Amino acid sequence: MAAISDDEDSAVRRFGMTLVALVGLVLVVACTNLGNLVLARGSLHGCASSPCGAPSAHRGGGSCANSVSRA
Repeated sequence: MAAISDDEDSAVRRFGMTLVALVGLVLVVACTNLGNLVLARGSLHGCASSPCGAPSAHRGGGSCANSVSRA
């Protein structure tokens, strides 16, 4: 079995750390995009965060501007 020199070990470590840093950067970008999509979806629907037809806490006299009173 051949011995690994310090230069080769250093190059492998540098490559591994670069790869880990790139994967971390991709994960940060992906999580940021997902968070922005969730925020954008919430702002499109106003305060109605529940699915259509589901009971809402704002039904009838809620403080939300988009709430609909069903009497």
